[in-house]
Formats: sequence, structure tokens, C-alpha cells
Amino acid sequence: MDLMCLTHMESQTVPLQRLSYSIAEAEIVSNLSRSTLYREVSRGHLRLVKVGKRSLIPADALERLCGMADNNHSPEAPSDMPSITDIAQAAAAELARRKR
Repeated sequence: MDLMCLTHMESQTVPLQRLSYSIAEAEIVSNLSRSTLYREVSRGHLRLVKVGKRSLIPADALERLCGMADNNHSPEAPSDMPSITDIAQAAAAELARRKR
């Protein structure tokens, strides 16, 4: 499911940028294990935000850890590499498939 926002000034929809990921989503998007993500948090290399009982990883922190902070791609990445938004959408679809 794509997240869209209807702007008040214009009658058009614009995609919303993902702000954070659950641990399960971050595992899929980053291709890192749950243990590795928590280890990077404990080392201070990855920021974790608690919202109530939920643990969320800010998208910018995950991008920085994975070397994708500049223009959603690492400097040496090929130009046809998917953006972090494409990866996030695939992760959401994978999580939905796993819940079935």
C-alpha cells in the first residue's frame, strides 16, 4: 500500500516519505538480522526511538548505517539501484505476506 498525502493548496497527491521502521521492517529493508540491529543500537551506531511500547528506527539513521544517506544511494552504488522508498515498499509487502 502506497502512502499518499492530499495537499490542501493543490488537488494532487504526493508520496509521503517513510520516517521510521519497526524492527521487523528494518530487518527486511537493511538485510540485517534483529540481533545485528540491536547490537548496532547498543554500540551507538544506530538510533532507536521508543514510542510507548514500540521500538522504531528512524529512516535517516538506518540509511546512514547502511551507507545510503546521500541521495538514497551509496556513492559507489550503480544508478539502477532501488531507492530506500522502493525497498521500504517491498518490505511492507513482505511483512503483509508473512502475516497471512
